[in-house]
Amino acid sequence: MSQTAIDNIDSVFHLLNAHAIPGCIIGELALNYYNVPRVVHDLKIAVPQDDLHRASTVLKSERELFEPADEDTFNVYTEYRRGMPRFRFRENSAACVVLFLDESLDSGGMVDNILPQSLHQQDSEYSLELLDLIPENRITSLPVPFLGPLLLSYCRKYTVMQDDIAAMAVEGLIDGMNLDEFWCTRNLTNIEPKDLDHVLSRIRGKTSRIDYFSPNSVTCIITNDEEAQRLLRVPGREVPALPRNKPSQNLVNYLWNMTAD
Repeated sequence: MSQTAIDNIDSVFHLLNAHAIPGCIIGELALNYYNVPRVVHDLKIAVPQDDLHRASTVLKSERELFEPADEDTFNVYTEYRRGMPRFRFRENSAACVVLFLDESLDSGGMVDNILPQSLHQQDSEYSLELLDLIPENRITSLPVPFLGPLLLSYCRKYTVMQDDIAAMAVEGLIDGMNLDEFWCTRNLTNIEPKDLDHVLSRIRGKTSRIDYFSPNSVTCIITNDEEAQRLLRVPGREVPALPRNKPSQNLVNYLWNMTAD
């Protein structure tokens, strides 16, 4: 992501907040937050369906900051942007903001699952993928979603639409944060059986994705146990323990059977 886009992240969300439009960071930057290596080309923001047109109008009205960046050519990697409002930063024509419809999950959309700033503590840790882009003192203001809803949104894109890019994101989040079955019991609620099967199969395949010549001993992304322990302190990895966050019965049954074996 260009320095122009990074410098203006706060400005974009200030504009949306000034018009009472909730927004959440998704896409490559959200994946970077959870230690998934991805090149960030655009700043992708999810807004509620009822607010999409209004959000587009707000950004369009800021002519000194943005200009429309309509696309007419798409490929397998950009097809998901078709029809979505896209705006180019005037200071840097390579940097864009893209607005997307918020995902609808059993726990709400992405904007309903944003990390509260209170979760960022003195002992919090952040992925090097993100720290390479954004200074630590600015990370706490980023409206990023909890890991569970983010993982589930990508998983459903794959199981429903057979989106291979989403499948790669699921594997990236599992490998980037070293997720296991017991993390699922704490963070995935009301998960559908087909989604559960996909997540668990990707978890079971973590070690198989480590290249034979790689020095990594934990996952294909995490080098060693020390790094794995550090990533346990990334805010948002765990959803705060609330009564509504009960594990899926499908997952409870799976783990019970696994223990019994």
